[in-house]
Amino acid sequence: MRRFALYLLLATLPLCGCSSESNELSRAFQQACPKPDWWDEVSIERVQIDNLEQLSDYWKHKNRSARKFFKAAYQAVLDHSRDPDLVVHALKWMPIADYYYPHNTRMLEFAVHRYFSYDRPLANYSGKKGDMIGGIVQELIRRYNDSERYDVTVKLVERLLSERRGDVNDHMLELISLALAEAFHERGMTEKAVGVLKTAIKEYEGSWEKRLRNRLVELQWR
Repeated sequence: MRRFALYLLLATLPLCGCSSESNELSRAFQQACPKPDWWDEVSIERVQIDNLEQLSDYWKHKNRSARKFFKAAYQAVLDHSRDPDLVVHALKWMPIADYYYPHNTRMLEFAVHRYFSYDRPLANYSGKKGDMIGGIVQELIRRYNDSERYDVTVKLVERLLSERRGDVNDHMLELISLALAEAFHERGMTEKAVGVLKTAIKEYEGSWEKRLRNRLVELQWR
């Protein structure tokens, strides 16, 4: 009887740990990205999102509003924070759905901080497993460059190239290289910017080579 009771106790421990971890992530998400002011004005009573497939279907839904998607995705993160596929895609799509949400940059940073090693499902997808995080990084460094936070761009891209370069498709790496070169140039490090562009032209087989070469010529003639 004692052995059976001990077995039941041990069997519940992983569940408690997962629940605690899930609650912690939900709290951290809400702290970093508070609910928007319009939250109570938008109803998602008939929307059910419990997995990535449902999230993706709602993302493609023609009749839903941007705010409805944002609220449904936000709630799905809170309800299913132990599902990384759902959470990462929600964090990627919410800033697109509500462009004016004031904490979009922090949302993308939350995704990078928590899910940098995330591998997206490759079923029915021709890209690479790191493309979702690569896309989040691409959007984040665009925001950093727009706000002249060039040092942060450099650090983040260098981390991506160091840890996940082989997991991200070449097309995306070319665009990220353009942003990195811009950050170096704006910091007065044009030679490094030129080096980044030359490396991208040589090593990546994406579809942005013409743009890379044009930017390279611009920087070399300055």
